Parts: sequence; C-alpha cells; structure tokens
Amino acid sequence: PFLKGRHVGGEVAPYGEVWRTGADEATTLVTDGNITIGTLKVPKGSYTVFTLPTKDGWTLIVNRVEAQWGAFEYKQDMDLGRTKMTVKTAKAPVEQFTMSLTNAALKMAWDTTEASVQISGK
Repeated sequence: PFLKGRHVGGEVAPYGEVWRTGADEATTLVTDGNITIGTLKVPKGSYTVFTLPTKDGWTLIVNRVEAQWGAFEYKQDMDLGRTKMTVKTAKAPVEQFTMSLTNAALKMAWDTTEASVQISGK
C-alpha cells in the first residue's frame, strides 16, 4: 500500500469517510484481556478496526464484526465504540502505511500524518 503520489485525506483515506485502516482486509484487533483504547473500554475478544479521518482530527472505530473486507460492509450499528486520536504532522513523509505499538500507544503513520491513541490494560 504505497502512496504513489496520492495523499491521505484525498485519494487515500478520504476525509469524512470510514477507512479500513490498511489495504484490502480491514485491520483486526485481538486482545486476550480487557483493555482501554483512549476513552473506549474494549473487552477481551476479536474486533475490526477502522478510522474516520477528517481535516480536524481522526477517530478510531472498534467494530464487533470480525474479518471484514475493506469498509464495504461496515455497519456503524455494530461499533463497540469510538475514540478520538491525536494527530500531528510527521517529521518526514511515510511512504508505506505503518502501524506500531510503542510506549502504550497505538500509532498510525502515512504520508505526512501521524495519528495515535493511548492503550492500557485496564
């Protein structure tokens, strides 16, 4: 999933549209214990993760339906919940979408955008 001249908020992850947060299959979140992501309490289980990027910020969406292909069948009424992400400009453009878990935070980086949210085991 390289940008190839496209931009987040434009052709890739358009602002105001639910994005599968990756390429092809939507990202799966599996947790073997209860966790908190931002302000969202996530019980032990398997979920699909989406994001909703906007010009003013990003929202992380945890959806109860597992193994979704893209966001084509996404249904908001199946959301476990949503939480705001912190967004900042990356120090350098990131050509390939990257997700990482560091210092108790989930970070997503692509193009000139870095979005993150705190995670704890509570």
